[in-house]
Amino acid sequence: MNGGFRWIAILAFVMVAAACDPTTRTDISDERPSLAFRNAPIGSVVVVDGNNMGLAASFDGVENVLLVEPGIHFIEVRMGEKVLFSERVFVSGQATKTFVVQ
Repeated sequence: MNGGFRWIAILAFVMVAAACDPTTRTDISDERPSLAFRNAPIGSVVVVDGNNMGLAASFDGVENVLLVEPGIHFIEVRMGEKVLFSERVFVSGQATKTFVVQ
């Protein structure tokens, strides 16, 4: 009897597991503003409010953007110790602010 119950339990588990759709995905919208950088030289980094955020070229606005909290931020693009771009900006909503690095 225990062996038969065990098979019924296993069969029930398999049926429940099969009913789950592992490909279902829920996207959660991120409503923070974002920053993008065009023409950023390879190797340059983005610094937001004194914090290194990564390579500027990776936040091109096409493949990826840099999400930030709403408010005023001091943005820099640096190549080593050299500042290539700096600006104090206010960002809000879901807007993407794009900077052109020259």
